[in-house]
Amino acid sequence: MPKVVPAILSKDLDEIKKKVKLIEGTFELLQIDIMDGKFVENSTYYDISEIEKIDTNVKFELHLMVNNPDEIIDQIKGDRISRIIFHIEPVKERIEEVIHKIRELNIDVGLALNPSTALKDISEYLPKIDIVLLMTVEPGWSGQGFLESSYDRIRELREMNQEIEIEIDGGGTLENMQQLFDTGVNTIAMSSAIFKSENIEKVLEQLKKYG
Repeated sequence: MPKVVPAILSKDLDEIKKKVKLIEGTFELLQIDIMDGKFVENSTYYDISEIEKIDTNVKFELHLMVNNPDEIIDQIKGDRISRIIFHIEPVKERIEEVIHKIRELNIDVGLALNPSTALKDISEYLPKIDIVLLMTVEPGWSGQGFLESSYDRIRELREMNQEIEIEIDGGGTLENMQQLFDTGVNTIAMSSAIFKSENIEKVLEQLKKYG
């Protein structure tokens, strides 16, 4: 079943809480972007202990755009976080080690790739993970336009593995979501299309069946 996951990019815990409450009842899973200001220029809130305390039935997917994913993984104590997706670019020499560390927490594991990162760099890890997240914009900032070259990457990845969950992050909208699903995407992380909409209630109603 095609899925949409609302994505939050924020420096402020109260804003995160507000957005969580906004999508409750429509979505079961929410992506929280974690940025360290090093791997990408932008930075976000990343006190995982406080994020885990948010009073909600929504599960969280963490998208780690950081140089050292261990610093985030080591903070996880509860069961609020159900998926962790980390970028391979800063940890290419120890991808297997990070995968194992996340698996020990009984959490689904995903690998994220920047637009310029070759798909062959993850081919050996595909049997060991649950999700591949393809960045379809340059990472770091919300509201960018979708990179059209991403359609070919999606098709190539789907040819490499028929079973893996393909998630895309960046530039996903109500207008292009069906084409993305038709191309082979399972999950679309959506931020601006939801939270910057002039009529959020209407957008949430339109996306309800993908929650």
